Amino acid sequence: MHEENEKMVDGDLILSVDRLWAGYRKNAPAVRDLSFFIQPGEILGLIGPNGAGKSTTIKAILGLIEKSSGQVKLPFACIQRAAKPDCGFLGFPLYHYPRIDTGCILL
Repeated sequence: MHEENEKMVDGDLILSVDRLWAGYRKNAPAVRDLSFFIQPGEILGLIGPNGAGKSTTIKAILGLIEKSSGQVKLPFACIQRAAKPDCGFLGFPLYHYPRIDTGCILL
């Protein structure tokens, strides 16, 4: 990964993604060789057109789909396989559901 990331201690990172390849078809990954890290206090936005791999990236980070290769380090218990049911991904825009309030989504 990047030299600066190699020097960082895992405990200092919120998220580290190193050379992630993921998708729904093995021969056509939506995410190819993606690397980035997030430090405490930083915010990351995934921006791109439909089909760019934004949702696939999030699902691979959370372990909701298998990655083809690469490494993801996210120091939260919900990423461990035993606790995976505690994780979720809301992959649709809420303006399609105007009657759903935040409390319902968080439950």
